[in-house]
This record gives sequence, C-alpha cells and structure tokens, in this order.
Amino acid sequence: MMTLVLAGPIAFAGPHVAEAQDKKDKAPAATAVFEMYKDRGGEFRLRLKDADGNLLAISGKGYDKKADCQAVIDAIKEDAAQAKVEDGAK
Repeated sequence: MMTLVLAGPIAFAGPHVAEAQDKKDKAPAATAVFEMYKDRGGEFRLRLKDADGNLLAISGKGYDKKADCQAVIDAIKEDAAQAKVEDGAK
C-alpha cells in the first residue's frame, strides 16, 4: 500500500541549545510537509519535503481517490517513527 521512492535521507534534529531561551521569543520551528497533488494522468500522489523545501520522498504509485492518498500519508506519519532501516547495500 505504501510504495515510496526515497529521494534523500530523513533526519530528525535533536533539541537545540537555544531551547533554554524564552519560548515566546522563539520563531516556530519549521517542519517537513506532505504535498498531495494530481499527476498528469489525474491520479493523486504525494511528496514529502523538508523544512527547506528539499524533496525527501515521493509516492511510487498514484491513487484514484484523494482519500486513499491521504490514508497513505496518515500511515506514513504513524509508522515512520518506529521504522527500522534495512541495509541492502552490503
């Protein structure tokens, strides 16, 4: 169901030293964003970009229904934090 082509590493930054500053003075932290769009064939697809706009992942298949594409995004958001890395480049 979740076919993705990874376009780059996904990294999660640890806490910053600046967190000790007053939170009201801090700008909101930029985060990654999922973009849902229709391809040329009319199918819904997704891409994941980091806070700087760099492409991290794209869907490997299109979905006929927008709800199906959203379900994949929701599954990725739920499962990615616990995902293990399998190194096939041995």
